[in-house]
Amino acid sequence: PDKEILVITDMEINEHELRMSPEYEKVFFIRSDPTLHVVLKRAQVQEAESVIILGDQTCPEPDAKSALISLAITKLCHDLPHKPRIVAEIKNPDKVHHLRDAGVDEWVCSAYYGLGIIAQAALFGKLSDVYQQLLTYSEETNEIYLLNSDKYPQWFLGKNFAEIANVLIQKRASKNPAILIGIKRDNRVLLNPKAD
Repeated sequence: PDKEILVITDMEINEHELRMSPEYEKVFFIRSDPTLHVVLKRAQVQEAESVIILGDQTCPEPDAKSALISLAITKLCHDLPHKPRIVAEIKNPDKVHHLRDAGVDEWVCSAYYGLGIIAQAALFGKLSDVYQQLLTYSEETNEIYLLNSDKYPQWFLGKNFAEIANVLIQKRASKNPAILIGIKRDNRVLLNPKAD
């Protein structure tokens, strides 16, 4: 809620209508082509914490356009100490290596995840409701956070997953309860890890 969001799109946006909603108070728009260096410079993309590239469904090759945008951002940030985290929506998971080469840090393919959710929902009823809650960002649903070492207490170090999970369950806050669901080790996320 505290972040400012800048949207670059060549689509027609009724900004006046959106401004009537409090959700759009800190959302700003640039109507232009996001593949152009001059537009990305004007948007000061190099100052961004992160960039989300949504696939252009009107484009015959949306993944190629996303790679072009990412490449432009990476080039603009080449000599800087910080590059924004780039997350891209992709249509074809076979094109992931092109996006990674273009500087994309993470990718999301809704069709890829959707098939997995459909298969699991077919086996276990109401499982789609679980995913819906996990994937909806609001105060009434759950959110998942990946914490760096500066965000958790030092006593976590040297403890195993079960020990930390038990302490967090015992000391759950009533207003904002949290549970441990996994760990990150060597750039791998392990959900519900085994004892070893």
